[in-house]
Amino acid sequence: EKAMQSGELVFPYNVHVQRVILSLLFTAVLISAVAVAALFILAYKLVLRKTWDETYGNYVGSLMNVLFISLTDQIWSRLALLLNDWEMYRTDSEWFNALIYKTFCFRFINKNATPLYIAFVQGQNLALFGFEQKDECPQNDCLQALSQYLLVAVVFSEASRNLLTLVPLALDILKKKYYERKAAKAAAKKAGTGLEEGAAPPAADAPPSTTELIEWELYKTEYPGTFEEMLEMSIQFGYVTMFAVAFPVSPAFVLLNNLIERKTDALKTLRM
Repeated sequence: EKAMQSGELVFPYNVHVQRVILSLLFTAVLISAVAVAALFILAYKLVLRKTWDETYGNYVGSLMNVLFISLTDQIWSRLALLLNDWEMYRTDSEWFNALIYKTFCFRFINKNATPLYIAFVQGQNLALFGFEQKDECPQNDCLQALSQYLLVAVVFSEASRNLLTLVPLALDILKKKYYERKAAKAAAKKAGTGLEEGAAPPAADAPPSTTELIEWELYKTEYPGTFEEMLEMSIQFGYVTMFAVAFPVSPAFVLLNNLIERKTDALKTLRM
């Protein structure tokens, strides 16, 4: 009533609470579905290890698992934005806090469930989904299995993240070249049809006009902000602190990646 008297439009609080609860239930169901899918991939890894060499099959299965994790992370990033908008938060800070909770919880579970399973469960010789071959570590060495998985996970995820950072920049460069060629064709056409009396012909290496610069800024990709970078750094910190015993060189890989990412992020910030 006070909000209506002051003229402020307020979304009904009870509806907001209901939507938040439904969103949490949907998130829990989705995390459970992702966990089941990850178990299916682990079960398929048993088939690969039985068909091929154990070490080679373990690496291929780990790569499949990492690809699945990367795909579900990208899908959840978009779903989390849709859920946040649907929940109708009153302020920007509430909206961002909810997005951080959703995204961090999902990614923490999604990225760490497999290494935790290898470290603490795989050695128990469980039978996954009725497979005759029980899920045991290759050569009965779970530490080595965890090290092989972390090698694939850390190297692939960090390298792919740096490459994906450069994709929008590459698209912007291609757009710029396209519009530069388009402007050059328009200028050549204008020069071919004749210039107005007293007008000087355009120089071939003339700097871009103010209008061209504005158009170039308009067609650039929207800068996504630093939310993804900060989130990945927190997940990266978890990998280094929790699993350094199994993969001691992970801090070196992470340090090298961060040195490279500093340059790629600078390019993204300055060019996008």
